[in-house]
Amino acid sequence: KASLSRAQSHLLQYKLDLLKSHDQKPAQIPNKSNPKDQNTKSSARPKSSHKIGLSGEKIYAFIQIHPNARTRDIIDNFKDLSDRTVMRGLKELAKLGLIKKKIENKAVFYSLSSS
Repeated sequence: KASLSRAQSHLLQYKLDLLKSHDQKPAQIPNKSNPKDQNTKSSARPKSSHKIGLSGEKIYAFIQIHPNARTRDIIDNFKDLSDRTVMRGLKELAKLGLIKKKIENKAVFYSLSSS
């Protein structure tokens, strides 16, 4: 158990160092325009102008690095965020069309949306 715990600790430290190196250059989140938003009233804000926030940007950056990441892997990677916060971030990113959700059996995977 001790060697497994030590290996997990090293893996988490590696992931943290990797994220810190990517945090120096913020993830470029593409601005997707929705054709439905162009036909609405001018007072309505398009979904793509919604600010994602720091947790959403971190989740997006993680999915950029780890395509087809499982939900549990994403949650486990962000111990500083609650499970609900991570799930809310995934839902918002998917709603904005920045990531896509794929369900296989009972497993849920997230990857970047193509184009």
